[in-house]
Amino acid sequence: MARMLKSDSLGVGAHQVDDLRTDARNHGFTGVEFKQDPVTPEFYQCNVDASTKEFQRYLKHRGMADYNHSDCGYKLSSKELDDARRIAERVAKNR
Repeated sequence: MARMLKSDSLGVGAHQVDDLRTDARNHGFTGVEFKQDPVTPEFYQCNVDASTKEFQRYLKHRGMADYNHSDCGYKLSSKELDDARRIAERVAKNR
């Protein structure tokens, strides 16, 4: 089973999602999906098959690079992730 990586940085707004889906399909990407964000419905997270070269190929296609896999990126602790989730939920609730 493929391990799907959820990426906000590769995500897009609702006004772009159809174009990016078409672009991914036209360039032969089969492990790329855009799913509506559960907290911010006007945003679509990019879900990419991270268990193959598809992820690296799609990053390159979009003009991006993944520095986290070389341990150069910043990693959040469980507590920091929980704090961020609570803040995001509070902000969404107050909209």
